[in-house]
Amino acid sequence: MDDNARAGSDPGASCEEGPVPGEVRFQRCDWCFSVLLKPRLLCSACGSPDLTWQRSAGLGTVVGSRQIRRKGHSPLTAALVRLDEGFEMEGQVLSATPAIVPEGARVRFGLLGHGASARPVFRLVDGENWWHGLRRSGPGRSPR
Repeated sequence: MDDNARAGSDPGASCEEGPVPGEVRFQRCDWCFSVLLKPRLLCSACGSPDLTWQRSAGLGTVVGSRQIRRKGHSPLTAALVRLDEGFEMEGQVLSATPAIVPEGARVRFGLLGHGASARPVFRLVDGENWWHGLRRSGPGRSPR
């Protein structure tokens, strides 16, 4: 399948294989360059029918994150991630220890679960040990 398939008459034609772990498929408007994450026949921003299917590499940068605690459940870290292709997605950041992931941390997209119950998750990019570089400021210490 071509990475840049035209939208044509069937917006789902390029998605018939279903989700692939680590991959985000999206449409980009050829007129206004808006990104559409759900299959459409027309651009929701400008109404153009000129939409091109594209695939994201799944790499992005954390824009913001927060820890979510629910009674009786393990805490989880939710983040807003700006993918390298220029659009943002929300998802859970999986790590050994739930924590606030700092802005600027590099992550990779993935899916947790299968089929309709699959949800977007992000994992820190290999070698991204941001917590080792963190130091607290205080008397006699200077921030990095």
